[in-house]
Amino acid sequence: MNTTAPHAPRYPRPQQPDMLADGSAQRLTFRKHRYVGIERNTEPVVRKRRSILGSILSFLFGQGIILTVIVVLLISCLVVWNVIVYPWWTTTIVDQWQYGAGKITQVDNNVGHQGESHFVAEWYNHQIIVIEISVANPGNAHIYTIGGFLGQDSEVVQLSFVDENGDGKLDMVISLQGSTYEKILYNNGSTFQQTLPGSN
Repeated sequence: MNTTAPHAPRYPRPQQPDMLADGSAQRLTFRKHRYVGIERNTEPVVRKRRSILGSILSFLFGQGIILTVIVVLLISCLVVWNVIVYPWWTTTIVDQWQYGAGKITQVDNNVGHQGESHFVAEWYNHQIIVIEISVANPGNAHIYTIGGFLGQDSEVVQLSFVDENGDGKLDMVISLQGSTYEKILYNNGSTFQQTLPGSN
């Protein structure tokens, strides 16, 4: 007959409580006891597939925004060059290098001096010079000079022809662009003079 006493059952060692007697948390065992027996979810995360339109919009409004800004800047620079810079460069700077800074005005008008006349006006050395060349007789040219413009820079001379004294002849009105200056040369039938015909 087997007289061996059965083994006593084994019980797990008692664990320290999460709370101490004074009500404070047991810091050494609180986290360990709290997570014992909790299984973590290990299921794979499935990402949702984006549509083609959504991908394009995401690219344009995300990474593509820098590319869009660069393209807009390039187009703006091209427009400014073609509309402003290039015309200004070719019509102002290049012409000035080639022909100088002189500003010459040319006008054709029939003022009764043997047919039509060609007028050339220029600002030169602080004075206005107007040359009248008869188309029918180019050798018979007249030069009119008006001075007394000290201290002024190069100006654009403008010519117009109006009967100022009512004698039926076109008189020459000389003015400067951007200025209130105006000078009238009166037509005596063959040339222009600064005084009224018959006043001498």
